[in-house]
Amino acid sequence: GLHLAALAGGWMAVIAGLGGARQHDGRLSFAPRLPEPLRRIAFPFSFQGRRLHVEITRDAATYELRSGPPLEIEHWGAALTVGRAGSVARTIPPALPVPELHQPPGRAPSRRSGPTPNRLDAR
Repeated sequence: GLHLAALAGGWMAVIAGLGGARQHDGRLSFAPRLPEPLRRIAFPFSFQGRRLHVEITRDAATYELRSGPPLEIEHWGAALTVGRAGSVARTIPPALPVPELHQPPGRAPSRRSGPTPNRLDAR
C-alpha cells in the first residue's frame, strides 16, 4: 500500500527543498536549485485559489499561471508577476562556493590509545 505521510514528505522535499518554495506574509517565493544528477523537475502548485505550474532546469525556472488572477511571486528575491498571458522564465543564479569546514577550537576528536576493538568480535 501507499504511506501517505511518506509521500507528503517526499513532495515537501521536492517543492521546499529543490524548488525553494516558501510562503511568508501571504507572499510566495521560490529559490530553486537542482543537484548535479537532476536536469529538470516540474510540479503543479496551488496558492490562494490559483493554479501555478513550475518547471525548473539547472539554468532557469519557468512559472505559468494555469488558473486564477495574476499572481505576484519572488524568484531568488526579485519580484515578478505571473499572469494568464504566458509563462515567465528567470535564470537561476550560480551557487556560491562552499567554504572549507574546520573543527571549532578545542573540539577536535581525541585519539584513542591502542587498537580499536572490532565490536563484532566481542560476542
